[in-house]
Amino acid sequence: MNKSIAESFYQALGKLFYSIAAADKKIHPNEVEKLHELVLKNWVPLEPLTDEFATDLAFGIEFSFDWLAENATEPEAALNDFITFKKENSELFSPEVNSLIWKTALSVAHAYAGKNKSELKILHRVGKELQAEALNINS
Repeated sequence: MNKSIAESFYQALGKLFYSIAAADKKIHPNEVEKLHELVLKNWVPLEPLTDEFATDLAFGIEFSFDWLAENATEPEAALNDFITFKKENSELFSPEVNSLIWKTALSVAHAYAGKNKSELKILHRVGKELQAEALNINS
């Protein structure tokens, strides 16, 4: 994956995870901490590319998430942007990547008081987009 596509990919993931965390109209510190933990643990080791400051491109997930939060972006708009990106770049979404996206999404949703109704609605849409049944994901 080239650098420009990788940057867009991680920005799209930030939008997805933001849409889950912001679904209940409030982003809780536990959700931000969980996302940071998962980016460091799961996403950074997968990405060999860095930006001009030698920062791993996977941190774009958090940069995008933070920007959306600071600008109070509507969660639905962020989710729709992710879905559009995924449809336009389906080759980037292997079963392994989809599985990691799903696990990250569930962890963010579960980070504060479990999954609420708003988060469940978004997770349902995300599961459909990631073809959850093909991944044998039951949630």
